[in-house]
Amino acid sequence: MNGQGGVELIGESITLGAGWEGGLNSILVNGGEVTINNSLINTQNKRITLNQGGKSLTLNGNIETGNQTMQVGNLGDGILTLNGDRSGGNALIIRDGPVTANGILSNTGGGVTQVLDKGVLISSRKNGPSIQPGSHGLALREKGLFRLGAANQIASFVNFAGGKLEMNGFSNDTPVIGNAALSAN
Repeated sequence: MNGQGGVELIGESITLGAGWEGGLNSILVNGGEVTINNSLINTQNKRITLNQGGKSLTLNGNIETGNQTMQVGNLGDGILTLNGDRSGGNALIIRDGPVTANGILSNTGGGVTQVLDKGVLISSRKNGPSIQPGSHGLALREKGLFRLGAANQIASFVNFAGGKLEMNGFSNDTPVIGNAALSAN
């Protein structure tokens, strides 16, 4: 582990019980299964990636990013799961493949949750919306996809700029979507 350059985890199964804080730039999982139980505190722009050889990356703790941007990506067929809540003032970017969120994705300080490129955000929170009132909403860009994995996941605005929303058989009637804006063809 190198606090300045990032952390690369290669192995069959690794569980980390302590949260990370400080100058951590990235988490890259190249193989096996990785579980991180405590909070991740971001003081720099950070990237969390499950590479093609990785089976799973599970973040059980909250992700605190302050005014920094965090990018999350799944480059292969593995399972990348965010079970904790994300809070912060700048963007959360889902950039590559599928990421399942079971927590709240809050961007109350000015950023938005962006899903772009080949990113797929699957929202499966069981007791309330993942995209909450007071946050700066969800932006679907390029080929980004937001797929509901449970009912009532959106309580803020959605900006469609080339992306797609899949209801997946679920409704969003309580709470309703605040505003929907179309900013692309």
